[in-house]
Amino acid sequence: KDGSRKKPQKYKKHSSKNITEKQRENESQLQYLSKSGKTQQALAFYNGIWDEYNAWQQQQQDCEIEGEKSGTSMKSPPAPTVRLMNHAIDACARARPNPLTSEAMQIFTSATAKSTEAASETSNSNSKKNQMEIRLVPNVYTFGSLIRAYARIGNIQKCQQILNDMKKNYNIVPNSVIYSTIISACEHVDNDPENVNVKKALTLFQEAIDCNNASNKNTNNGGRSGKNMDMNIFVYNTVLSVFAKGGEWKLACQLIDEMEGSWCS
Repeated sequence: KDGSRKKPQKYKKHSSKNITEKQRENESQLQYLSKSGKTQQALAFYNGIWDEYNAWQQQQQDCEIEGEKSGTSMKSPPAPTVRLMNHAIDACARARPNPLTSEAMQIFTSATAKSTEAASETSNSNSKKNQMEIRLVPNVYTFGSLIRAYARIGNIQKCQQILNDMKKNYNIVPNSVIYSTIISACEHVDNDPENVNVKKALTLFQEAIDCNNASNKNTNNGGRSGKNMDMNIFVYNTVLSVFAKGGEWKLACQLIDEMEGSWCS
């Protein structure tokens, strides 16, 4: 054997139970850093978990033949999870003074991107290599945090782009929090507190109502329960805030009258 070749680094062995416990510990730690405003620490922690896991993947590939001959294999370090990704994106959305939108999108893209290499594998290809591929499947909370990052700077166009991607490409029903977040961006379009887009807020509000009605109809017709959009007072309050900042008092009064006789009564 080539004496110059470095021996693969050995990771601490975990049972499947311990890996799950460690993953939960990682999620809790990242959530703490995110909510504490320690953005850079949160991102370093998140990237470190990916780096460790990717290093293990590479070592498995490099030592695959040798491992099979010896009958041994290295145990995997705790793999990244969807909740871990969500907390990392949330850390970017919470960053001060401005959200780290580019970093948030990079986290989303790199963690969820489909592997073209795995897709081109043939039946005779190495199955272990495919098993090591890890691509996280985003959920409604992923998109909620991602949208919040762009809503903070009033980037309505990007928020809507993410919303459309969520519905069309991932078949995820948006909830009231997501619509409330996007509508809030209408209060300060392009990060300008004087730029209030009442018309856009009305359009988004109507879209939220239509989405709510459609999802409720689907649930009543035997669709999966708990997947409806669930319009609530938070959406109304956000729209009222846009109307108030835009000086549209008549619209605000009309909406209050509607609230009294609708879902919020």
